[in-house]
Amino acid sequence: MAQEFFHILVTWTHIIASVIWIGGSIFYFLILNPVLNRVLGSPNDVVKIIGREFSSIVKICISALIVSGVIMLLNRLVVPNSVDYMYLIIFSIKIFVFIWMILIITRHRRSTKIVTRTDTKGLTFFEKIDYYCFGYSTLVLLAIFVYFLSSALRIIF
Repeated sequence: MAQEFFHILVTWTHIIASVIWIGGSIFYFLILNPVLNRVLGSPNDVVKIIGREFSSIVKICISALIVSGVIMLLNRLVVPNSVDYMYLIIFSIKIFVFIWMILIITRHRRSTKIVTRTDTKGLTFFEKIDYYCFGYSTLVLLAIFVYFLSSALRIIF
């Protein structure tokens, strides 16, 4: 009974931390930061203070995701015949995408001004790669993909 409650608590922590991190990041980067920059000017002390506060929440969420994810993986590994090559492949892709998302958030957290560019005209080849690999729309797509992979792992295994 206690082990089942612990597993539910760890799973709940994992889900809540991911929702807070991704949902909060999308709200901060796509709504709050651009509005504050437009209304108050950029860079602004208010934007920097909100960014610092949000950054501490993101760090807590990422830490909770890592700890709860490791616990859930170890719980999976102790069950005989519960992990095969397909599970490891899907899980590895999920971890890779998770790290990519952390890089996007870290990169944009350091910047207080939101780039409002909606097209890639006039960008160099490397600027286009940066735009497509580390942009906000990429973060949203990666978040959706991680949730898809999580569901796939739950359903298949």
